[in-house]
Amino acid sequence: MPSASARADFAERVLAIVAAHLERWEADPEAAWRGFVHEIAELGFGSIAYQLGPFAKHSPGLFAQAMERREKVADALPPLLEAAKRAGLLAADTDPERFLVGLAVLTRPLPDAVAARIPQQREWMVDVYLQGLRPGN
Repeated sequence: MPSASARADFAERVLAIVAAHLERWEADPEAAWRGFVHEIAELGFGSIAYQLGPFAKHSPGLFAQAMERREKVADALPPLLEAAKRAGLLAADTDPERFLVGLAVLTRPLPDAVAARIPQQREWMVDVYLQGLRPGN
């Protein structure tokens, strides 16, 4: 299970990534959006959620901490998600929760055999996810 500091660090890193890509938005919205999603995916959000889930289910305190951090991350996303919607990069009905759950599924650990055989699979899946999030898809 990820340590408490690793879980806290994840939330802080997401907030920093959001801020960094909002700063870059004006120069190239599509590059900022793509970079943001790939950086968040590289943090292994799905792996943390996958490892934490079974423990949090049986520990009210751990569950409360996880939900607090999840809310902190979800609350930081709207400015970036709204900018992506305005730029035509994200469907209007995509909310932070749906975005995060989709990304969590994509970033769950791949079987070792798949990761060894196709080392860029996760990046490809994130690119497919980005295409699917566009309006009209």
